[in-house]
Amino acid sequence: MLVVLFSLLFFNVLKAQVTTETDTLEDGTILENLPPAQPVFNAVFAELGGTGGAYSLNYDRIIYKFENIKITGRLGYSLLPIDLDLTQTFIIENNYLFGRKKKFLEAGFGMDYYRASGFKASGYREAYLKNDKYIYTMRLGYRFQNMDAEGFFFRAALTPVLEHLYDYTDPDNPVLEKSMTFQLWAGLAIGIAF
Repeated sequence: MLVVLFSLLFFNVLKAQVTTETDTLEDGTILENLPPAQPVFNAVFAELGGTGGAYSLNYDRIIYKFENIKITGRLGYSLLPIDLDLTQTFIIENNYLFGRKKKFLEAGFGMDYYRASGFKASGYREAYLKNDKYIYTMRLGYRFQNMDAEGFFFRAALTPVLEHLYDYTDPDNPVLEKSMTFQLWAGLAIGIAF
């Protein structure tokens, strides 16, 4: 699934239809064969909260564009140093946009790869600890993006997550518990579409 998503993100599978238009200036001059406005497929943005935790930097691309439905793929990254610990989150997400032109209902799902590493004092010695896990994410919210012109990008959403629980009694050998935890997060993003 990841291979398919990455290939769709990086290969432009959409074909723009070339048509000719005419336009008239105020003085009556007729301009012919103007190229149509190029559709906007890409966005870069920063998200506060959301699936990346505290924040994330992201790239989003419209993979398929139908009349009222668009399908997007998103890649994101978050780096958060806390004391001597370093927390990284790698985000992959697939979203569906329902609407026309600029205003959309956005719904989707994804997965975060979460990696925390650092030093922990244990008695008279320090131990280097590593915590890797996958977090399953969802998204339901509002998205503003002009599909016909470059410019402002905005999104606000509820972003619930499902996370496996681990038992860290032995830090060198964490045990995956059978239960999962559900958390309701929210995110606010601002960026540019091009």
